[in-house]
Parts: sequence; structure tokens; C-alpha cells
Amino acid sequence: MVIFVVLITIACLHSFGRDNLGLAEKAEMTFWRVVAQSVAMLATGTSKAPVGLFLLRLVAKPWHKVSLWTVIIIMAILSLVSTILTWASCTPVALMWDDRIKNATCIDSTPVTAALAVSTILADMVYVGLAWIFIWKLPNPRREKVLLAFSFGLGIL
Repeated sequence: MVIFVVLITIACLHSFGRDNLGLAEKAEMTFWRVVAQSVAMLATGTSKAPVGLFLLRLVAKPWHKVSLWTVIIIMAILSLVSTILTWASCTPVALMWDDRIKNATCIDSTPVTAALAVSTILADMVYVGLAWIFIWKLPNPRREKVLLAFSFGLGIL
């Protein structure tokens, strides 16, 4: 995410967020925004993996492990495909950021990007659900379990 912030800052230095840009200025700014977007898509998928791997160490039942591995793999695939489609959806590729290019074609990558967004939410729900199952089986006092479950539940937000 630090890389994403750096790239968005570069896009801001190239007038990101301003109106009335010339075509050349808009192309330069949009290029940096697209690069930042790619980094954010990769970060979305990879940020879910460490949480899933941590939970794998806590769960014991096979269906828990299968659920976690399924989430990790789906997130990795969608993140990678979304990032690749960001760069491969238009021919020539420069059309992604340069409106001056004519006679180009693009495919709609919105379904894959939307699937990544939805899967991010579902991954958080699966992680929280499995964490709650594990927490309620701990021998700790009920108050501690409620506090832990609440803390994990904040991940849904």
C-alpha cells in the first residue's frame, strides 16, 4: 500500500484530481493512476493470504482448511487476473491512459474487477466466521471470547 500511495502521489503531481487538463497532461496523469490501480489490485489479493495462513495454523477440521485454501487461491487468481486485464484489456495498451489514440479496441474488465471486490468482502466474512468458530471453542472466560470475537468482527467493516 505504501507503493500505491507513492504512485497516487506521483499522479497528483501530474494533476490528478484537477479539471481542464490538456490531452497530454491527462494521459500522463492517467498513466500513473493506472499503475497505482494495478498495485492496489495486487495488494488486495495478497493482503488476504497472510490472514488465511495465520488462521490455517489455528483450525483443525479439514473443511476449515479447505475453506481457507479456497479463499486464498481465489483471491490470488482474481487479483492477478484483474491486474493483467488492467494492462491487456486494450489494444494498443496505451489507450488505457491516452485518449488521443484512435482506432483501438478494449474489452470490458469490469466483471473481473467486480468479482475481486465481492470476493474481498466474502473473504473477510469467511475469515471472521472461522475465527469465531475457533474463538468460541477456547477455554477462556466468556468475556474474553466476546472481546476477541468482536475484534475479529471488525475485519468485516
